[in-house]
Amino acid sequence: MSNRQPENESSASNREYKETRAKLTYRWDRIRGIGAGINEAVVGTFILYIAIKVYEAPNASKAFLMSAGSIGMLMTPIFLWFATRLNVFCNRACAFYTAFTAFTLTVTLFTNNLETYLICAMIALFLSPQGAVMMMQIYAKNYESGERGRRLSSFQMISHASVILTVYFCGKALDADLAYYKWVLFCSVLGFALASLSYSRMPSDRLSMPAGHRPWHNFSLLWKDKTFGLLLVIWLTIEMGNFMTMPIRMEYLVNSQYGINLSGTQAGMLLKSIPLILSFITVKFWGAFFDRFNYIKTRLLASCCMAVSIGLFFASESLTWLIISSVLFGIAEGGGRLVASLWITKVAPNDKVANYLSVYTAASGIRGIIAPFSGYALLSATSPQVVGVAAIAIIAIASLFLAFKSKGFEQRDH
Repeated sequence: MSNRQPENESSASNREYKETRAKLTYRWDRIRGIGAGINEAVVGTFILYIAIKVYEAPNASKAFLMSAGSIGMLMTPIFLWFATRLNVFCNRACAFYTAFTAFTLTVTLFTNNLETYLICAMIALFLSPQGAVMMMQIYAKNYESGERGRRLSSFQMISHASVILTVYFCGKALDADLAYYKWVLFCSVLGFALASLSYSRMPSDRLSMPAGHRPWHNFSLLWKDKTFGLLLVIWLTIEMGNFMTMPIRMEYLVNSQYGINLSGTQAGMLLKSIPLILSFITVKFWGAFFDRFNYIKTRLLASCCMAVSIGLFFASESLTWLIISSVLFGIAEGGGRLVASLWITKVAPNDKVANYLSVYTAASGIRGIIAPFSGYALLSATSPQVVGVAAIAIIAIASLFLAFKSKGFEQRDH
């Protein structure tokens, strides 16, 4: 009897400790969602828009710009290794990388030169993925397995609302006068600063590494854990189809040579606001679907919606059909983003999530480097419609293979 009481007290204390960590993480992650939404709107949409409209950058420069974030993803093992080598707390590493991103973007406010703008913007894009990678380690440590989808969906709802508002107001500013583009970039500086503050307030553990660990050591997981390796290839192939169309969508809407020539607000609404409204509406469904079923079914359903949306987008110049395609794209993004953020937590041991995620993120970087160059190369030789058809074919082939192998993969759903 006397032995059981301390055990019960210890168990209650441990449970209370975990609940406190989860509550603090949940609170500050929702605040981070505001900054993340601002950054997604500016970095994900208006960085390229400014390059096209303000600086009239050539296709090669735009391809390099769009690949910078992916190069940063490819280099995440280096950044993770550096942070673990210093044995810093995970949240502090996230906060530092994000704050430095804000500083780099600040430099773009003081230049009118294309080369300087491209270099500064590319550095900011290069640095921006680093905090998000290690955030998965915080999720894995602070949230229970069955609640991650629900809690992350709340973050996504807030970030989506932030994107919608940012796209609208920044788009209106650019439509009124392109000279306001520096105020648009300043919004992203504030967004990264808020994200950095939020990271710094989240509870986390120190990052650690085994003796003899090297930056690219985690890539051995690709052949040591063959299920993970095969899943990774399938995942990246599906994403390749989607990502090669991303910069081409903006070109299709705002470049006068394709005949549509929409304003900044209209392009932002079609590429960000409408998809995110639908993603906002459906993300709770996707979170519940993810928790109740599994990541394979969630990925397949999202991929089907994605392929249909791409087909509709490039098949017509009608604003009505472009809106419908954006609606479907938003539904697909709600599921795709959720799965992309959490599928690693289903296949990796809880104490190895950051290691597995660094491999996925670095491999995604390779995909992201290839995708914009492939899209622009195909666009230069053919048309936006051919790019769309190629993307649909890639998504369909990878999805069919995923469905065929699904039973074996579902055994790793924990």
